[in-house]
Amino acid sequence: MKFNYERLVIDQEPVRVLFSSEMYPVLLKTGLTVCADVIVLKGGKSLERSLIVSPLSLAKPLTCLMNSNQERLTGIEIWIYKSGPEKTSSYVIEE
Repeated sequence: MKFNYERLVIDQEPVRVLFSSEMYPVLLKTGLTVCADVIVLKGGKSLERSLIVSPLSLAKPLTCLMNSNQERLTGIEIWIYKSGPEKTSSYVIEE
């Protein structure tokens, strides 16, 4: 169980992503976590990355979006960024 692509690290700079997979488990040093593959849409380019989706501030809004997308993560397109510079800052999701 490993990332399919290089891990996408989110900071305070908004990033537009399109989910290209459903969730899958990944084993980290700290234990098992949940990831999904995304396409980062940036300046006409697209980069494939893996995103950890287990933080609650990310998982809750994604679950709501999945409810309106036939219970699927694939195909959902969002802006995502962190609310502050701290490692524990919450994620912000915008459609």
